[in-house]
Amino acid sequence: MCNRHRFQSLLAASLALALVGTLTNTASSIEVAPPSPVPALSPTVINVSYTASDKSFIIIIGVVDGKMYLPEVQDAGPGKLTFSGPPGTYAVMGMEDGKRIQQTIVVEGDDSPDPPPPPPPPGKRSVVVIYENELNTPAFTMAVQKLHQYADTKGHWFRVLDDDAKTPDNKPSKLVQDLLAQAANAKVKEPFLVVGDGSDGVGNVIAIVPFPDESGKAIEVLRKFGG
Repeated sequence: MCNRHRFQSLLAASLALALVGTLTNTASSIEVAPPSPVPALSPTVINVSYTASDKSFIIIIGVVDGKMYLPEVQDAGPGKLTFSGPPGTYAVMGMEDGKRIQQTIVVEGDDSPDPPPPPPPPGKRSVVVIYENELNTPAFTMAVQKLHQYADTKGHWFRVLDDDAKTPDNKPSKLVQDLLAQAANAKVKEPFLVVGDGSDGVGNVIAIVPFPDESGKAIEVLRKFGG
């Protein structure tokens, strides 16, 4: 932006907040691309074209999160400006061939949820089932057996461990305690299924999920996470 435009921007700054909120667009040859409202995923650079003459000038002032915002404006040739800025409302105003012009440009925010992470690539997995022995059922046992058989056919590392599992020296299993803590952080209750990237041990945990109630569903979960 040239010094004259920047000076005019600063002079108009005190009026910007009121102008943007109450602006009525004035008919002129001014063109904006992409047109307002600009979707959040559109190109971030906005092009403004107007009739250039000795009596023409343009200033651009925005309101972002309720505060005045001066966007980065660049001269792109006679009668052409480009600017970019975060989601908000922008006032394009000034003089065009001796006549007052004004227009609002709304840059929309991105309210869409974050895309789900891509599934991990297939590979060898560690598969661990943690359960409480006192709550064991025949249906759970059958589902674990089917999962075990499937894991064996794929060469996965598989373990079924009681939540009170002990080491040979009668100490709580560190593996079980670590997985119980991770499940608690994820707010997952027993019995639960752990899928890791290790081929001889848990490795890095990819997922901790409740063990499916329906027989065979655990295999679908394992497939979902690359197993």
